[in-house]
Amino acid sequence: MALRIPFLGRLRIQEYFMLVLSILLITLESLVALITVAIPTPIINLFYRITRRLFNHLSSPNSRRNRQKKKGVWSSIANAPGFLELCELYGYYAEEHVVQTGDGYLLGLHRLAWRRGEEDTRVNAGPGKGSLKKKVVYLHHGLMMNSEVWVALTERERCLPFELIERGYDVWLGNNRGNKYSKKSVHCAPTDQSFWNFSMDQFAFHDIPDSIEYILKTTHQPSLSYIGFSQGTAQAFATLSIHPDLNDKVDVFIALAPAMSPPGLTSGIVNSFVKTSPDILFLAFGRKSILPSTTMWQSILYPPIFVRVIDASLQFLFGWTGSNITAHQKLAAYPHLYSYTSTKSVVHWFQIIRNGTFQMYDDDAPSLMSNKSKYYKVAKFPTRNIKTPIVLVYGGSDSLVDINVMLKELPRHTIAKEIPHYEHLDFLWASSVDQLVFPHVFEALDDYAGAAGEEPTRKEKRFRSPGRYRGLLPESGALPGPEGDDAGDESAHSPVALRNSTKKHSQTTRKISFTEPATEGVPEPQTPSARKSRIPYPTSSYASAVERTLPASTSSTTFPPPAAKVPIHTLETQSPSASVTASQVTARSSTSRPEGWWSSDEVAETGHSGPTTPDHVTGHIRRNQSFDSVRSGKSGKVSVFSERGITLGAGKAVSGLVGGLGKGESSESLELDGKMKKNGKKRTLMDEPTSTFKNPVLRGFNPDPTVCVVPSEGDQPTRFFLSTSTFEYTPSCPIYTSIDLVNWTLIGHALTRPSQINLRTVEPGAGSWASTLRYRKQEKRFYLTTGVFQRYRPAADERIFPRGFYVHTTNPFDSSSWSDPIYFDNPGFDQDLFWDDASAPLGSPAKVYLSTTVRLAERDLSKKLKDFAVHVSQIDLPTGRTLTAPVPIHKSPFGVAEGSHILFRSPYYYLFVAEGGTEAGHRETVLRSTAGVYGPWESQDSPVLYNGVDGEVQRTGHADVFEDGTGRWWGVFLGVRPLRKEDGWTEPQLGRETFLVAVDWIDDWPVFNGNSPVTLLTRGRDDVVQRIEQRVPPGSPKWVAQLDGKQGDALELGWYTRLTPLAPFHSLTARTGCLRIWGNCYTLSSPEAPALLLRKQTEYTESFHATLSFAPRKPGYEAGVAVYYSPYSYATIGIRALKSGSDGAPTRTVVCRKPTGTPGQFEISHPVLESGSALSLADDAKVELCAEACNGSYKLYLKHAEGIESFTFTAEELVVTPPVGMAFTGTMFGVYAFGEWEPVLDPADFEGICYDWRASKLCTYGGRPNPLSRFHRSAASTLARQTRFPDPSIFTPAFPR
Repeated sequence: MALRIPFLGRLRIQEYFMLVLSILLITLESLVALITVAIPTPIINLFYRITRRLFNHLSSPNSRRNRQKKKGVWSSIANAPGFLELCELYGYYAEEHVVQTGDGYLLGLHRLAWRRGEEDTRVNAGPGKGSLKKKVVYLHHGLMMNSEVWVALTERERCLPFELIERGYDVWLGNNRGNKYSKKSVHCAPTDQSFWNFSMDQFAFHDIPDSIEYILKTTHQPSLSYIGFSQGTAQAFATLSIHPDLNDKVDVFIALAPAMSPPGLTSGIVNSFVKTSPDILFLAFGRKSILPSTTMWQSILYPPIFVRVIDASLQFLFGWTGSNITAHQKLAAYPHLYSYTSTKSVVHWFQIIRNGTFQMYDDDAPSLMSNKSKYYKVAKFPTRNIKTPIVLVYGGSDSLVDINVMLKELPRHTIAKEIPHYEHLDFLWASSVDQLVFPHVFEALDDYAGAAGEEPTRKEKRFRSPGRYRGLLPESGALPGPEGDDAGDESAHSPVALRNSTKKHSQTTRKISFTEPATEGVPEPQTPSARKSRIPYPTSSYASAVERTLPASTSSTTFPPPAAKVPIHTLETQSPSASVTASQVTARSSTSRPEGWWSSDEVAETGHSGPTTPDHVTGHIRRNQSFDSVRSGKSGKVSVFSERGITLGAGKAVSGLVGGLGKGESSESLELDGKMKKNGKKRTLMDEPTSTFKNPVLRGFNPDPTVCVVPSEGDQPTRFFLSTSTFEYTPSCPIYTSIDLVNWTLIGHALTRPSQINLRTVEPGAGSWASTLRYRKQEKRFYLTTGVFQRYRPAADERIFPRGFYVHTTNPFDSSSWSDPIYFDNPGFDQDLFWDDASAPLGSPAKVYLSTTVRLAERDLSKKLKDFAVHVSQIDLPTGRTLTAPVPIHKSPFGVAEGSHILFRSPYYYLFVAEGGTEAGHRETVLRSTAGVYGPWESQDSPVLYNGVDGEVQRTGHADVFEDGTGRWWGVFLGVRPLRKEDGWTEPQLGRETFLVAVDWIDDWPVFNGNSPVTLLTRGRDDVVQRIEQRVPPGSPKWVAQLDGKQGDALELGWYTRLTPLAPFHSLTARTGCLRIWGNCYTLSSPEAPALLLRKQTEYTESFHATLSFAPRKPGYEAGVAVYYSPYSYATIGIRALKSGSDGAPTRTVVCRKPTGTPGQFEISHPVLESGSALSLADDAKVELCAEACNGSYKLYLKHAEGIESFTFTAEELVVTPPVGMAFTGTMFGVYAFGEWEPVLDPADFEGICYDWRASKLCTYGGRPNPLSRFHRSAASTLARQTRFPDPSIFTPAFPR
């Protein structure tokens, strides 16, 4: 017998030390496990309490509150005893099955075949049984796992089995022998060493094929689809390679984080074990189950500490950071991560790594006395023989995947899809897994196995050419939204499947075409490089890839100067932007904790554990964490509150409160700063220029932004013009201007006359939708396109798609200069004009193309999708006449593609499209083409702009990009900044606002905001002073209405009416210093235009004031102030005339209308009369009115000679969806007057109209926990300083919510 000398000749000298150290560590762990078994349970519980107290001591109060808030979710999952209980948490019924393998092991199988509510329905019971027939999908877990890992998720939408069930599949989940559900054999007990004598060979020869045979026999189906994770993919590779007949029973094999021949481990110590003899491994770990003490550590460690231990272990072994998995997901899933397996199966993997070959287990120990390699060769798994279609979805940051080696060993029809920033476990639990992974799974199932519920088409589709492998087209069967057909465009909530990640990611590049037929046939040979597809700019290489060229602008233009009342803004200083470095992109937060310790806030989900936002000069801030939320630290590297604002790094500061109407509603000049210095006033830190600015740049409802650029000329700087949507409000299409992109001034409106827009009895959400603003420097002319809905009833699927139009002017500062509309022939909405200068012959005019969104003529009615697609056609611009038939160039898997903008940046044409509806799933997609506007268009499988559903900025999309005249690009888009509440987020009552971020081009693809999430504090490029807070003396309001009548009866900019008034109802000259309103016969709920003047609410904390003189002489006359959301939901307080006494003489009294949360229903009260008294005022007596907002609450009050009347309500009671139409706007403050179906003959005079920063009568110290989200705390802090309230961490409204 040959002499066996373990590991001799295998290790270098320095590796012996690592080997000895590893054995000592394993011995120590075994000793601790033995002690744990021996000591009493109370001692174990004591150790658990000690670790919990230690961790909580190192956690911040906010961290503890946040962890406690989420505990109900993660603890229920973490403590669930098994698979069935995990499914029950989400309302799904599961079955347990047992299959006996050919060698006597009993394996547990789990089945999920029923949607919620289908539990009494028979599924796949066989012919003649009256059962529901469904396609079968089989899922298999990874090494040292069980089936629980597939369902241990904190959101149902991220759970692949549940999503497959909802798509109509019969889902089965397997378990390997030896794990929690398969720890039994008919031949021996788990206590016997022979029970654990198995490796991957037994998985391939018995477990997988026997499980598949049992499933197909039970479901009476000829085939199934296989989805594997990690080792579950390796088992499928092995099984399909040695069982040729099994290839006919598997429609498609989808490999998530595929494993075949890993390149190795990152730990030198572990690599020493990999290289050593199996005898040493068995000596260290035994010949039964491996690492059984894992359950011991879980029992004695506090869960957040256990999570950190697992994270550290994964970092040590594989170099995984876990940054794509949220902290509360780890707390939920890590307790289900480990399950028993044999040491031999792990030794098998070490053998594969050591030899670099996917081979069967080597039962022959190494011998020093023979030339083994010459006479003996371990059998390889013949994976190239696999005939089943294979789709690989792998992570670019997964250290266990060597895709080039893998593709060489797989058949040539294999498809590989890369997600660059994904690690191994991300394919199970990443926060974006449903956005980045599931679409590939669903597409492969549809392509190769047939859609769920359909007859199998495997013979025709299974060998689809990989060259024709397409991305996310509508036929992939996207889930309908919760409101069926209304789940896509701006008319309803987004599909449930869209409620996903908090990050923007990049994926596969592909080409799509609406005219290209799908090619069927045999697999086409491909090289490994051709079979791989990946994003051209991985996130990790973003910083190093950014290269900007700044050509000098030579174009110029002139236009008439603005009116005298609109000041021209000038910048005081400009400095070059700081460069972006890779270290800044990957910087982590810096705290004052001891070096080597971790942030308990990160583990507890106070801040996301993902990649960081670029910090630049602003200090090190964790990703998804605003500057306002960073606590004070001694290092000076984190941002802190100072008395004058937020200190950034070495002492720069920006204002502490993002407040006011901003430049969007103000005519304040940037020259004010220069005046302050001339007057000798001391500059504060809030005056210092900074390259960090605050989003949104247009506050209050300003959705669907579009921008054009007028190049500089002479001493005139480059000027930007921007327009947003107004829907049912007039004047329509506001025009803003700026010279620095962060300070904007409202200069007019494009649609101000009834000949341009005439809104009569339109529903909420109708009116003027998204526009496109363009400047043609050849003509020195501005063009604005839009479409006006006169009928919009999405609940009944009743929409009259408008014929869009354009208006034009040479002087946007003069609202009256805009032309009357020139209508297009094509119906639709979100119109865009594109001049194709790039393809125009020299000296010839460019062709003009109109893109618009309209419903597809040919659509699949069986799918509950709107099928709104982008169409393009050439038009004759002077007449608007269509020259070519509209051609659909992009449709969305979510049913709605809208907000299209086409631009040319050599050598590509780009199509920017908003998808997912305007609710939680809103995102921006970009496509490109070298052929022109008709395509074919090349796309990325992920959006270029999507901020997720759990950030301080959400619902981002509907973007417009532009170059600023210096070669640098920017993007504007809509977004919302909701308030946090206990069970999620409030519906943002401010509406959708305008945000700005920098755009860079990497490999000719646009990258928004450095591929980082959009936050309220945003990194720009140049230092600039942002004038959000107006400079007013203490105690003065931030805005005062101009009521002097110097401009006649013309209102200043920023006032709006709902619909188009039939006749003027206001005057500024009838009474000096007053806004006089003559009430008409329409109430605030009327479908016609009431006598109502409104201004946008721009901050969560502000107040609107007015003084009213109103002497109604007839019952039914009323006037007051309003908080207005829609004709179905508003609040008012004012003076009303009521009948009193037998003679019916009118009595002036106070009237209050409070929203109830039900559309069209109000609580109407007359507090003075109800108190038993009457309000008796002289005709010239005045009352003071105020509407105050404080985060999620409102208060209206009226002060009269005898006292104050008031009432409160919540934003949730106000912000409700109307029964007809839709609410696409935001809350507004205003003044009104009306009569009950008759005109009001007594005028209502309002004076002293103003906005104020403070809401001191409403927002007071209540001594309760802080209800504000972390990123709105800066507003609370500044308000507390202004009104001298106590610590803002306990700042709360004084009345119930």
